[in-house]
Amino acid sequence: YGRNTFAGAINYITKRPGFTPEAEIRLTAGNHDMFEGIASYSGPLTDSIAFRVAARHAERDGYFLSSIDNGEIDFEENTSLLAELAWESGGGLSVRGRVMYN
Repeated sequence: YGRNTFAGAINYITKRPGFTPEAEIRLTAGNHDMFEGIASYSGPLTDSIAFRVAARHAERDGYFLSSIDNGEIDFEENTSLLAELAWESGGGLSVRGRVMYN
């Protein structure tokens, strides 16, 4: 990580596909017309292959207005899609593949 690391080390671990079926739907709304929707599903395809699919859409108006044209600044509109496969052998070997669109 080194002596010049800013704010220490950040270890970001994503959720892996699982062999137990699992689903999640989350909706959030807030001020400045904020909306976020998240949906995911994970489960087995075979005894040794699991998959995970997820989608997220978020949007909100900007917090500030431009002094030049009075347009919104710092607004967000974002859509993400994820598909992931995981293969686990009986001998402790595992392989994951992931495709993501943002």
